[in-house]
Amino acid sequence: SADGSAGGPGESVGTRSGPVVESDSVSLTKEDFLSMDIIGQFNLGFVLARCRNNHLWILDQHACDEKFNFERLIKETSVHEQPLLAPLPLELSPSEENCVLDNMEVFERNGFRFKYDPNGPPRHRLALTALPHSGSGGDGRKAVQFGPEDVGALCAMLG
Repeated sequence: SADGSAGGPGESVGTRSGPVVESDSVSLTKEDFLSMDIIGQFNLGFVLARCRNNHLWILDQHACDEKFNFERLIKETSVHEQPLLAPLPLELSPSEENCVLDNMEVFERNGFRFKYDPNGPPRHRLALTALPHSGSGGDGRKAVQFGPEDVGALCAMLG
C-alpha cells in the first residue's frame, strides 16, 4: 500500500520511495545442472549458465570442482582399521580423554579402537589398539594413515 504497510505473501509492499515486490526464493538442485545451457565463461573462473526456468547462474568453477571431488571422495573412500601389535599408550589432556570416552562410537566409526583402563592415572587411561587408514594407495589415490595425533584433532572437531 502507499502508506508503507506490508502486504501479504506475493503482494507488493509500498514505500515512500516506490513499490518493492517481494522476491520468491530460487533454489538449485544437482538435477538442474543436467538441463542447464552453458552461456560461456567469465573472468577465467566462472561459468555462466541458464537453467530451464530461464534463471541465470554464475558458478564458481573452483568451488564446483572442490564440491565434486569432495563428494566423490566421501562416496569412494572407505576407512579401514589397522590393528596394532601392542596397545599404544596415549597422553591426552583431561578434556580430550573425556571427549574420547563421551564419543567412543564416533571414534570407532572412523577406525579408531581403544583400550580403556579405568584405574589408570588421569590423562593415561586410554591406549590405541587400532588406527584408521584409507587403503593401500594401489588404486592411484594417495593412501592416508592416521596416527595418535589425529585423536586430538578429532576431539577438536567434536568440540
